[in-house]
Amino acid sequence: MKFVRASDHSLAAGRDIIVKIDGSDPALIRTIIEQVLAEQSGRPAARIRFHNSNNLKIEDMGEFTSRVSAFNFVQSDENRSKFREYATGYLQKSKNAETVGRLFNGVDQALRKKEFKRAHKLLGRLLNVAGLTDERDDIIENYLLSGYISNANSGDTKGMLALIEEAHQNFFSSINEGIAYLLIEVQQEIATRQNNDNLLLENERLLLDFLSKNSIPSDSSGLLGLLYRRMGERGSITYLQKAEDIFRSILRTRTALTAEEANNFGIALIRDFELTRNPEKLDEALSVLNGIDFKRDDYPLVDYLSLPKAMNNIGNAYKQKLTFTGQPEFYVHAIENYTRAEAYWSEASAPYEWAMIQKNKAETRVAYYDITGHADVLPVADDEVSASLKCRTEASSPFQYQKSMDVKQKIEQALQKADPSHKHSR
Repeated sequence: MKFVRASDHSLAAGRDIIVKIDGSDPALIRTIIEQVLAEQSGRPAARIRFHNSNNLKIEDMGEFTSRVSAFNFVQSDENRSKFREYATGYLQKSKNAETVGRLFNGVDQALRKKEFKRAHKLLGRLLNVAGLTDERDDIIENYLLSGYISNANSGDTKGMLALIEEAHQNFFSSINEGIAYLLIEVQQEIATRQNNDNLLLENERLLLDFLSKNSIPSDSSGLLGLLYRRMGERGSITYLQKAEDIFRSILRTRTALTAEEANNFGIALIRDFELTRNPEKLDEALSVLNGIDFKRDDYPLVDYLSLPKAMNNIGNAYKQKLTFTGQPEFYVHAIENYTRAEAYWSEASAPYEWAMIQKNKAETRVAYYDITGHADVLPVADDEVSASLKCRTEASSPFQYQKSMDVKQKIEQALQKADPSHKHSR
């Protein structure tokens, strides 16, 4: 855009300003000027004359060689400054419009394909685009959420820590209730993966304080249920029962749990069974988990991400039924549901979660061998748990790493029993 005060052209003489506009609609610039004039309190409304460029002879405009709009505009430095601010802002948005549209479309496509790492990068680029003030808070929240999911799927605890630090350093003024809630969830995930009980207790303090001061979201107590479930997984029946109580209280206020809530309730019940050996807990877990509508295609993102977790946990419930009852038919149901979850989690897209499935399948095969004596499943189980250990290392996920190592040891013992000449793998 260029502003010119001309004195040798009749059209631009006196009070007129010629505005050069490349590749934009003069009618929209006229709207901008009208908005400026409307803000001038105590001033008479100025007359605006709009001349379509088709009515102007290009050669008469001297240096101008593109579309030209001419306006009769009030002559004051204040108004010219405001006009420049509004019009320049509009043109900057016009200049960015194609880029912004392309980035938003890219984000939408990436999320549809569950390519969270790519979505995170594109949202980061959107944050660097000037003029997106109204959309900025939503972009920040989705940027942090996609980064969390991407790092969680890949087992990158350092990446999750960096995300929390980035939020406080770069977006502190934009941290609203929704973002604060998300950051508490990220910290809880980090504490779980690091097997850090003190950090889990700190997360409980933060979450209880948050819930006492804020009214969002409607399922916010579900995160507290998740926390108590995770604390209970360390062997505490008290925390597991706290988790169960929370999810049952949610059901008293709603007709159904979300997919995320149902998944965490189901896990708490399975862990309860592991401590109490009460088979009714397994039946209840299967009832809760199988109540999820896996065919629904319009779930919110958080619930969509829970679907493979729930499939995995249905597999876990059948695995426990296999070991508890000694009935081989539960083996097929367990492997079938683990395989369903693999349709969502691949080694490439979600190595951390994929590794969990490999460990669970391996553990189920060992249980099947113990019951039936069918040793042909053991080499497959050994390959699966070895793959799991490549993704869940002692450094990045000590708690899950130890679980995989326990299964590895069981497989080695079973292989040795089935074939005394078998040599231990390293």
